[in-house]
Amino acid sequence: MPNENSLSDAVHRVVEQWSRVEPVTEGDLTALAASARNVNEQAIAFLSDLPPVQAEHHYLSLQLIRAACDHGRGLLFLIETNFRDMGAPALALHRSQIENFLRGVFLGFLADEEQREDFLENDVGVRQKNENGKWQVLGTKSLAQSVEAFINELADSPLDDPEKFSRMVTNTWNPLCGLVHGGRAIHALYRDGQGLIGGDISLGVLFQCVSNCFVITNFCFMTVIAHIYRLAGIPTDCALNVAMNDFIELQRRIRAKQLAGGA
Repeated sequence: MPNENSLSDAVHRVVEQWSRVEPVTEGDLTALAASARNVNEQAIAFLSDLPPVQAEHHYLSLQLIRAACDHGRGLLFLIETNFRDMGAPALALHRSQIENFLRGVFLGFLADEEQREDFLENDVGVRQKNENGKWQVLGTKSLAQSVEAFINELADSPLDDPEKFSRMVTNTWNPLCGLVHGGRAIHALYRDGQGLIGGDISLGVLFQCVSNCFVITNFCFMTVIAHIYRLAGIPTDCALNVAMNDFIELQRRIRAKQLAGGA
């Protein structure tokens, strides 16, 4: 049987690269998006071959996690095929990807049965009861912090920056919401350098979006195999592991080229 490896090392290597992105080329961006999309497709294919879940709360979790993966597929396709016109819609899908992921993990593994029933019956998001027994919405920042603590437990070794994921969510949430709901972000981003109306998203921002999407996709996958199916890892020669390593290597080469001044 092929050796198995933990996904956490590869994922956290990418998390550590969530710093400021240097200028990238159009070719680098579309190549990275295509590579990330292949990871996404392979992850979905791997999960599709696993046995059906039995617990209802796991079924709900898988629905939301699959929706997160599908939003990731959509945003990567838009960036790969038409990033000039579709960059803003891709970022809007990134918000949906993040929210579905946060809800999928929280409702599947951190919420109690009463919270899950409230979520399904009232459709007002994830809520918790305060000290007076009244329902109150669990804000995105708090939700991200709770989920972050949960997914950090998947790491094989202590993280250099265990709050990086929740900080990413907090820093990007308001602009992403504006793109979805028609807020100030539209006014800021739907104007190009010549004053013409249309989405104008920098290559660096889209490059970061692709990297974030890759990490969230793999957090989705790790959560499912570790906490629902209790798998230690995946075979080293399977298509998903190959796709993940290809993405890591491509990103490494792009960043090395950036550090060398684009040579």
